[in-house]
Amino acid sequence: MFFTDDPVQGKEPDPVMFIESPSRVLFPSPVAAVIAAAEKDAAGEPVRVRIIAPYRVSHEGKSFVGGQTASVPTATAQTWIKSGWVEPVKVSQKRKES
Repeated sequence: MFFTDDPVQGKEPDPVMFIESPSRVLFPSPVAAVIAAAEKDAAGEPVRVRIIAPYRVSHEGKSFVGGQTASVPTATAQTWIKSGWVEPVKVSQKRKES
C-alpha cells in the first residue's frame, strides 16, 4: 500500500493500492505463420555448401566457419553464394548412387 499526501489542501493521506493486471495471452501472428509457410515452401531440396574462410555463417542456430560444409535449403544457399560466403560442393558419383 502506498499513501499520497496533499499538504497544500491539508488533507489526510489517501491510501492507494496497486493492482496487477491479468497477463495477456499472446497468439501467433497470422502474418508470421504465412511467412514461415512461404519460407518452408521455398526451401526446396537441401544443398551442400562449403564456407569460404574467413567467413562465418549460421543456420538454424548452428554456426559454421571457413572450411566446414553445411546442408542448407536452396534459397539460403543461393543467398549465401551470391554474397560470396560459400561455394557449392560437387556431389560425387558414388554419393549420388547411395
